Amino acid sequence: MKMKEQLAAMMIMASMSDYSLTEQGSIGTERKPQPIKPKKLTPFNKQEGVLNMINDYKLIKQGKSKKGIYKQNRIKNKINEWLESGMIKNEDVNK
Repeated sequence: MKMKEQLAAMMIMASMSDYSLTEQGSIGTERKPQPIKPKKLTPFNKQEGVLNMINDYKLIKQGKSKKGIYKQNRIKNKINEWLESGMIKNEDVNK
């Protein structure tokens, strides 16, 4: 009951003030919604994280990587998995 009393009090105060309650979530002013702009979709092989992993993979193959052996194995396995599934191509790795 207390909630209904508070709502009634708010409506009375709103009718007495300069603001008018027109609908839920609106206080007398109408705003037009902004149109949603479509996001640019980047291909998987051009995403920043994938490019960084490919660069790490290249360093591992050259023997210049400073990452630990476990991390190197994870990177190599992930790149090989992506190559087998067709998510990236050999050209992406060999650039």
